[in-house]
Amino acid sequence: QADDLSERVASLVGQAFINKAIALDYATGDMQIRGWLGIGDLARSSTDKQYLYLNGRMIRDKRLNHAIRLACEGQIAEGRFPSYVLYLSLELTAADVNVHPTKHEVRFRHARDVHDFFYAALSSDIEKDQNLYSTTDSELREKEQSVSAVNEDSHYPRRHNISGEVRSNYGDLNA
Repeated sequence: QADDLSERVASLVGQAFINKAIALDYATGDMQIRGWLGIGDLARSSTDKQYLYLNGRMIRDKRLNHAIRLACEGQIAEGRFPSYVLYLSLELTAADVNVHPTKHEVRFRHARDVHDFFYAALSSDIEKDQNLYSTTDSELREKEQSVSAVNEDSHYPRRHNISGEVRSNYGDLNA
């Protein structure tokens, strides 16, 4: 089912979005959010690629948009907007979809809790994504020292590449 969903989303916003966006899957209690969030170079000059669904129904909600903006604060340039396709699942009694004739606007029974959940979910997954790709100088030094120790104790044949890095015939030991 996840592959089917990503194929449908790719047809909506493009495969490049799926490949580059932060994949979200966060749940607590009776609330779950899943989908994709595009920040960085996926941020847009307009809000044209912002899709939010509640229990499968497309919605618009100022509080949830606020939570998204807060979570993305500092992640996108001023005047840019995150792109997203997000699916929020709640108990049916937790939201009233009959607020507006088009049923795009909703009223949450515990609006602050939903806002805080949304913010926590997005912030957590943005942080995880950044930690996955960021390495501090001290972490790099630790990696280099552990690789050096492996190289010294290794019985595998070694060779130097053009830049002078030691490489094993079985692949890059520095990776």
